[in-house]
Amino acid sequence: MDKRGYVDSKLLSILPETNTQNNLEFRLPPQKRYLKLCDSVLSFSVELPENYVPDNDFCNKLFENIEIEIHQDQISKRGSEFDNALGSFFLNKTMFDENYMESTMCLQGVYDLFNMDSDKYDWQQITMRQLPATKFKKTVDNNEMTWLRYNYIIPINHGLARTTDVLPAMADIVISFKRAEAKYAIMKHKDNCKVTDNVQGVPYTYTEKIIPIIKPTIRAMYLKSEELDRHMSQFTSIEYNLDYYDYNVRKKILGEGETDFHLDLTKGDFMPTHVVFALSPISRLTADDKFCLTKFERHDLESFSVLVDNMTLENFPLKTNEDFYFQFLLATDRYQNPWSSGVLPLLQFTEGTFIVVVNFEALEKTDASSYQVKLKFKKGLSEKFALLYMPVIPRTLTISPSGDVSVN
Repeated sequence: MDKRGYVDSKLLSILPETNTQNNLEFRLPPQKRYLKLCDSVLSFSVELPENYVPDNDFCNKLFENIEIEIHQDQISKRGSEFDNALGSFFLNKTMFDENYMESTMCLQGVYDLFNMDSDKYDWQQITMRQLPATKFKKTVDNNEMTWLRYNYIIPINHGLARTTDVLPAMADIVISFKRAEAKYAIMKHKDNCKVTDNVQGVPYTYTEKIIPIIKPTIRAMYLKSEELDRHMSQFTSIEYNLDYYDYNVRKKILGEGETDFHLDLTKGDFMPTHVVFALSPISRLTADDKFCLTKFERHDLESFSVLVDNMTLENFPLKTNEDFYFQFLLATDRYQNPWSSGVLPLLQFTEGTFIVVVNFEALEKTDASSYQVKLKFKKGLSEKFALLYMPVIPRTLTISPSGDVSVN
């Protein structure tokens, strides 16, 4: 028996029912054990030509969003086509130290701290990504060239897979990974890029619209113990409630030529515990293997304010790089925290990870009725921009004894 009381666990390897350009879908059939999604993972391989490399946070950029059904009831909501890629990115930046990300997340396609465009890649970034991969020869258009096979094991990027609670036995679950365009996830080398002693200037353009996923498998963790049986047996007569956090990425369009914006972001009668904000030109949000989707900069933003019930929050408006960075440290509990040894450096924050994090929970503002943001730019926007924002919202999944499912 381990410290959590589990005396029996079973790891089931489940193959997909569907693996197409639109959808990668798995059905986890009813089991006598209890499914623990946070200990379940997706493993797969991909193959890329040598003049392309996986972008940072590659695996989550392969998917637009993840949908989960329980007993044929849909419990997931879609915020935008960037739910999975940006949701993963924002959570990683706010939850994990950079030392941890650099040292342990290569299996998830997270390689370093940089969110750079392809013209900034040098041999170090390329080698870091290609080193674990297996090289092989492949004939394309009658030309033999070098390709690489990459292997990944990733957690399931969904709120239900970030709670340690189990799902009831005999639950019928479907997990669908909705596919994203290939160019969101890969970077093409600049011409004649030198990698150690080899020049990788292969005149080849990757033409697959969606990167094929090879041998995808969900390794589903099922648990059982007498203690767990006693705890879960009560839900044969009463509702089972599981608390988790939802985090969909939404966007507000900022018009070209304008300088001042006042946006009401209130949705319904709830307040998020946290919100992450970032700015991106619309042109960067289109699939392009030259531009990193998750590169965020300040873009002549003069000031940024957050208002709750029409009152400006303490420490706002933010006006300098130091203001923005200090707010990031405060909201992520990294300021003067000796246990957070791998804080994102200021230079890398301002040059590629320029995000604003607001911790409404720490500010005891989660019972407010509304929140807005004000943005002021130094000059009119040269093109349309998107204010991307990810509210983190507490949800409760309820499963009745009859199997009916709802989310509150």
